[in-house]
Amino acid sequence: MLDRQVTEARFLTKAPQLLARLLPVFGFMNQAANMLQRLRKLAQFDAELRNLSRDTQQYQEMLDKIESQRAPLPTSILVHYDRRTARGKLALAPVRRGFCGACHLSIPRGRLADLRRKPGELNVCDNCGVFIYLIEDESAARNKSASDHTAVKKAVEAKRTLPSAHRKKAQITASESGAP
Repeated sequence: MLDRQVTEARFLTKAPQLLARLLPVFGFMNQAANMLQRLRKLAQFDAELRNLSRDTQQYQEMLDKIESQRAPLPTSILVHYDRRTARGKLALAPVRRGFCGACHLSIPRGRLADLRRKPGELNVCDNCGVFIYLIEDESAARNKSASDHTAVKKAVEAKRTLPSAHRKKAQITASESGAP
């Protein structure tokens, strides 16, 4: 019993140190959740920067915004982003109707399922290597189309049962008229 109390006392004295070690981990987890959002803003700011003249104050403000978006991103992601933009290619593209917005090739169904299941997670197109994300309208439209598919399926089933009902009517009418 005494050993347990001593252990608890040691834990309580070390709790602030443990908490100090865990806070950066939680910060990193939150940062990871915002990576895609930061990349989208970075791409938007880069596009706006290309339209500005270098000598203006707006240009300098935009550079500051870009640096603030780049600061929390890991270097591996920034290297991939910079390599693609330096070649004049898109670094970030939306997925629409199951197709990559950069190379216009279809995304495998498993990858689409990952995008729908974890929309904030960073994914890369298997075909062209661009960072991809599922647009919000796509996930909402997908849920709507699934319900529409159910309605269409019921209508098809109704059409399949309709001819057999007509056959029965024809048989009843034929037997009443005396025809075989």
